[in-house]
Amino acid sequence: MATRSRILGTLSSWAALVADERGAGAPRRRPAELAAFLLVHLDWLLCHAAAGDFVEELLDTADHARRSAYVKPSLAKDLGRCVHPGCERPLSPVPAAGTKGVGQVRCAAGHTWLPHQWLALMRNLRRERRPGRSEGAA
Repeated sequence: MATRSRILGTLSSWAALVADERGAGAPRRRPAELAAFLLVHLDWLLCHAAAGDFVEELLDTADHARRSAYVKPSLAKDLGRCVHPGCERPLSPVPAAGTKGVGQVRCAAGHTWLPHQWLALMRNLRRERRPGRSEGAA
């Protein structure tokens, strides 16, 4: 979420500069619309006095996003215990085939969670870690 916020902030600030200086209507604060707006005005932006800053900030933001997207499994080995009913095996990230990024989270018994399931998994892990939790607690 922090990375998305950073991307949105970067695109918004440059779109605001274009809108203010060119008198163009600013797009809604959505990444795709902001990026499309900036592409329409790219030639103008690259001739602007702040073009170097624009390029540097976009490169920094893209680099940060790439680093955030590709978690090094060695940094996240201990994810906790499996939340599948009756399973207490350890959870670990598993690299996606042919990439350095994590493709899924898997327990030693074979239960898996794909990226679109990670938020729910995180909630279940937090619930499991609550002090005083009993077997029948929700």
